Amino acid sequence: MNVIFKAHDLPASLNIDRYKAKRAVAVDIETTGLDWRDNSIASFQVYGGGSVYVIKAGSGLPQKMIELIERPDICKVFHYALFDLNFMVNQWQIEPQNIACTKVASKLVDPTRRDHSLKSLLRDKLGIRIDKRMRTSNWAAKKLSDAQLKYAAKDVFYLPRLLAVLKKELVKNGQWELTQACYNFIPRQVQLDQSGIKGVFDY
Repeated sequence: MNVIFKAHDLPASLNIDRYKAKRAVAVDIETTGLDWRDNSIASFQVYGGGSVYVIKAGSGLPQKMIELIERPDICKVFHYALFDLNFMVNQWQIEPQNIACTKVASKLVDPTRRDHSLKSLLRDKLGIRIDKRMRTSNWAAKKLSDAQLKYAAKDVFYLPRLLAVLKKELVKNGQWELTQACYNFIPRQVQLDQSGIKGVFDY
């Protein structure tokens, strides 16, 4: 796994069109806390084959990253997309398009499963074990450690493979159309969250 660390944004030389042929481009963020209203994005990670980009977030808008998230012709796969996208929309004022989420997929595959964490799914679906101890490290530090970079890279490196495995199960179960409808609603749910509107489907 080759990891490229940069500051502020994806490399200016990166042609985002190269991702169009990919099944999915994996995206993840690390934050200064868990509440998108009060905390901020500390780093963001992208993997679409080849190198994993780990970007230390800056004060300005990451225009190439924003372009990627807003591209309707490139599928972006997250694990727990609502968390990441609420931070991105709040901080970058973007309009996400073409989103997939392995946590949503897992919940549709097996609604009775209690643990839909990335660590658990990678272990059970791909036989891969990852260490999540760096999750609570200081992601706001000016320089990320090698351990942090490896941790961040692994959070996106396996996502396309995990999504492919879950999609096979969903197709087999006749749930793929329902899954896509759920994916399509994720940006709308983020809009509701950002507006503070709750319970639109309640009685």
